[in-house]
Amino acid sequence: MSASSTSSRKTSPVLMWVEALDMILTQMKADQFPFHEVLAISGSGQQHGSVYWAANAGRLLGELDPAKALAPQLATAFARSESPIWADSSTGAQCLRVEKAVGRERLAKATGARAYERFTGMQIAKIIEEEPSVYEACERISLVSSAMCSILLGAYAPVDTSDGKAG
Repeated sequence: MSASSTSSRKTSPVLMWVEALDMILTQMKADQFPFHEVLAISGSGQQHGSVYWAANAGRLLGELDPAKALAPQLATAFARSESPIWADSSTGAQCLRVEKAVGRERLAKATGARAYERFTGMQIAKIIEEEPSVYEACERISLVSSAMCSILLGAYAPVDTSDGKAG
């Protein structure tokens, strides 16, 4: 985890997760894991972390070569190399603006929560405001959990219902 220029901004490198997945799969292959017996895969990701896929990342996902390491194949797949994560509490200004525009009670009734600094929507709002070129370069934004599923699928995965709910 690294802090950027704002002391409460917390991020993790996207390729760190990709490399971790590479390591797990490589070890499983070395251990002669019976992949053919797998019926389903489950994972736990950073619910309030966001991954910013660059233009053409969907194409890269569809062209992944299982004989090669994932990280080098996806090195250019991200519009932002660092993902804001759950520990990022730097979005207070965005929270205040949303609650002022919508109303705290109305927002809570509509989404199940008030605007929390650690929520992904606020992280996205901050990037739109402070790094518009990153947002403009995005083909898609995923939660970390759905980004990892996307790599396994070779296509963009939807956000899991339990990860996408506000409260």
